Amino acid sequence: MKLKLLVMSLCVSLSILPLLIGVYYINLNTAQYHRDLMAKQIASLAQIGKRRIEALVNETQNYTAMIANNVGLKTALAGWLNERTQNHLETLKNTLLDSTQSLKSLDHFTVYNALGNLVITTNSSTAYTHVSLANPFELQTELVPDTSGVQLVHVQPIYFENALIGFIKLTFSTTAINELISDRTGLGKTGEWLFAIQDKNGDAIFAVPLKYDPDAAFHRKVASIREDVPIIQALHGKSIIMNNAPDYREVPVLAATQFIPKLGWGLVVKIDEKEVNYLTFQNQNRVIYYSLMMVILAIVLALLLAKYIQSPLQLLRDYGHKLRTGEKLPTNSYRGWLEAKELSAEFITMAEKLRHLNEELRDEVSERNQQLQASHLQLAQNAIEDPITGLYNRRYFYKRFDEELDRAKRFNRPLSLALLEIDQFQMLLEHWGADITDIVLSKVATAMRTITKKADCCGRLSDSEFAILLPEQSRDAIELAMEELKALIFGSSITTIKGTVKISCSIGISFNDDVSVSQSDLLQRAGHALSKAKQLGRNNLAVYQYEESEDTVEGGSHL
Repeated sequence: MKLKLLVMSLCVSLSILPLLIGVYYINLNTAQYHRDLMAKQIASLAQIGKRRIEALVNETQNYTAMIANNVGLKTALAGWLNERTQNHLETLKNTLLDSTQSLKSLDHFTVYNALGNLVITTNSSTAYTHVSLANPFELQTELVPDTSGVQLVHVQPIYFENALIGFIKLTFSTTAINELISDRTGLGKTGEWLFAIQDKNGDAIFAVPLKYDPDAAFHRKVASIREDVPIIQALHGKSIIMNNAPDYREVPVLAATQFIPKLGWGLVVKIDEKEVNYLTFQNQNRVIYYSLMMVILAIVLALLLAKYIQSPLQLLRDYGHKLRTGEKLPTNSYRGWLEAKELSAEFITMAEKLRHLNEELRDEVSERNQQLQASHLQLAQNAIEDPITGLYNRRYFYKRFDEELDRAKRFNRPLSLALLEIDQFQMLLEHWGADITDIVLSKVATAMRTITKKADCCGRLSDSEFAILLPEQSRDAIELAMEELKALIFGSSITTIKGTVKISCSIGISFNDDVSVSQSDLLQRAGHALSKAKQLGRNNLAVYQYEESEDTVEGGSHL
């Protein structure tokens, strides 16, 4: 009996324990690999979310600045402040309505005088009769609560003849932020986005509804002393990965933090630790199950092996007894050890099953990684493109503009800017509707891509205004190309059940004639040329001519 126990112990120790140790370390490394992959995934999503929020805020800030700098708005407000006539007030209101008509995300606007007293508003709430600003000379941005949720507010000072005459407040809906929060691609079942701002005590106050607390916006707080909570680290300006950190539910999470310095907002992307470890726990359960099966099998095989090892000894003892008693010995020999081969085959089968389990786990992790990379590429592309035309959006175009102008100055190379505006676009929108005007915009964008070269940069600046950067080209070549573009657009048309939509455009061109020219100079000169082309009538082109003594604009052709 002692021999059987010894053989069984040796079999289990020498065959099962090394295998279990090896499987344990394989599972440990796989768990760490999965955790590192998930951490990179949420860190990437947090970075993308930060860029999308910055792009949204920059876009709405640009619209606010553009409206605040509208000459008609300034003139009407100044006239009303001086004369207080109903005519000026109506002009002010109509100018604002025309300027904001295309802003689908705009909820309402309000205009105040320089003392912060209400002039005009499209909101009936009494809370908008006065505005107080910490710094009245700069654009201010904040998130504010509303009965319908959360709103994004920009307040921009209005100057007329270098004097502050008032403020304009534009209040936008946060549909884009809500869409970002509700899009939990790559975050599994428990992941979510968190946005928070600091109150006057330095505590974090959530600015949006939470997945597990829909009423949290501007109600739920986290004390500033809770530095173990990810949202507090985000508001402290840290971009880090936190493991097993408590979230607002005190549930351990894997979190990535980001800080948006321009706005003072904190952003967190998190997923419950329980879900992060799900694949690891699942694999561990499989390993434990098969390990127990192998232990049971090893014990059975060890008992059989011990029996066959003991049988020859028992036979020898019987032989000795028969020799002592004089009995005749048997002539058949002992045959066995087939079980040893079977034991080896069973171990190979078990090892192969474990190998297949690990391969399936790696394939699943690889597939999720590919899905994440595809989502990342799509989000990055959406951040720089206009959704209707496929051209660069305003923010990215100005970034390319800075780069091209810097290169042209450094190497003393020619650079031209063409501003293109669709003629009577507002009338097209009112008469034909948004669907037809979207087709018009797409046709104009297609014509721009057809005429321009690969090195050129095309972008959409506003509803009906486009811009083209043309580096390393002569004046004659540029004017010829723009004439071709104008003709190509004029030759385009859209046939509908209501009739045929004719398309035309006006184009203004400016060149970097002087070494000290800036981005604003080129934009201003091209704008003057575009105004000249529009004054000449529809479907015209004008070129801005720079001279040291004076600047002139030459009118172009008309079809």
